[in-house]
Amino acid sequence: MLAAVIAYVDVQLFGLLATEIKSSFSLSDTSLGVLQGLALNLSTAAALIPVGLLVDKINRVRLLMCAAGLWSLFTLLTGLSTDFWQMFACRVCVGATEAAVYPPAYSLIADLYAPKRRGLAVSIFIAGALVGASAATSLSGLLIKFIQTAATAHAGALWGLPAWRLAFVAAALPGFVLLVALAVVREPSRQERDVEVGARGSQNSFLRFVIRERALIGRLIGATVLSQLGMTSVFFWIPSVFTRMFGFSAGRAGEWLGLMFGVGSLSGIAIGAALVALFRRRDESSAPLRVLEIGVVLAALEVLVLPFAQSPWFLAAAITALIGSIYVGIGVTPTILMAVAPSDLRGRLISLQTLILWVSTAITPPLVGALSDRVFTGAHGLVLAFSAVAIPCSLLAPLLLWGARGLFDRSRAAAPLAAN
Repeated sequence: MLAAVIAYVDVQLFGLLATEIKSSFSLSDTSLGVLQGLALNLSTAAALIPVGLLVDKINRVRLLMCAAGLWSLFTLLTGLSTDFWQMFACRVCVGATEAAVYPPAYSLIADLYAPKRRGLAVSIFIAGALVGASAATSLSGLLIKFIQTAATAHAGALWGLPAWRLAFVAAALPGFVLLVALAVVREPSRQERDVEVGARGSQNSFLRFVIRERALIGRLIGATVLSQLGMTSVFFWIPSVFTRMFGFSAGRAGEWLGLMFGVGSLSGIAIGAALVALFRRRDESSAPLRVLEIGVVLAALEVLVLPFAQSPWFLAAAITALIGSIYVGIGVTPTILMAVAPSDLRGRLISLQTLILWVSTAITPPLVGALSDRVFTGAHGLVLAFSAVAIPCSLLAPLLLWGARGLFDRSRAAAPLAAN
């Protein structure tokens, strides 16, 4: 949980400080989108398959420990960058090292808990990470306000550094503390692998598995990625919308974003967990998939109100509802993937899903920035720009899940040993 929170803050801090960074380097919205999305997400995507392979082969705790030290170092260097390309390089390195957060986390959870308890364990992990991320976002806003106030009292800078640079330096410190904390964590033994390998006679081929289950995997990953694209295309630009449209400071925008994210994500996780418990009384195996279907449909409905937001309260309510709807499905997705994949392929399957998500989200922030620069240029333009990207993505997600439940049931029936 702590690793996920710290990684999230190191990424989201850039969005909170985007206006100051844009001013310092005289950047366009398109250039900001490249730094927020393309540099970070493509590097994460490129690192995910090697990370997934390492997760299935080596000590996962030590992998996470090394990653924490590296992403903290590059976060610190982001605050010391002197031009666009230095910052671009730092964002690339942050993205590559933060690829080693969720694949090892979900793999560890699968080995720490029995199959029937993994759904609850995943929900608790995600909820805990979200509580921390929400609180940390709000605290980041307060930290920015404090640093800005102190810098103003010292002619606009402390120790020769402007406030946004000091914020990155401060955000890097918790990662080094995490590195030390992980040094005393033990690697759990891998569960189910010996039974599965004995039953199959050899280790599973990931490529053969993906080809065999391509229809189901394609629907699951496609729907979850499209649904989250609707959220991320909005999420990266929310601080800028509140600062430009409604005159918020970066600190106040961070506080609001933390509250929206916390309320929306936690309510979504809670609703998803409650629905899984309800549906499991009738059908043990496909309950998480039914909840995913509900989540993507709700998100498709919620995203339609975004273009009509004209006040901060309306926009905050619409985004909170959208985040909540999407997290109804996000909370159960890892459980579905764990059920579909054998134990020695889970790390790679989760990495594949995350890779596709990050490649896709690398495109949306610069796309929104380009639409804001060239098409939607008015005061309300940024809202219309991210709505133009979010709406089609969210509406396509439910269509991809059509027929997924039958494929899921057939996949589970073909692997009774894994189901048990």
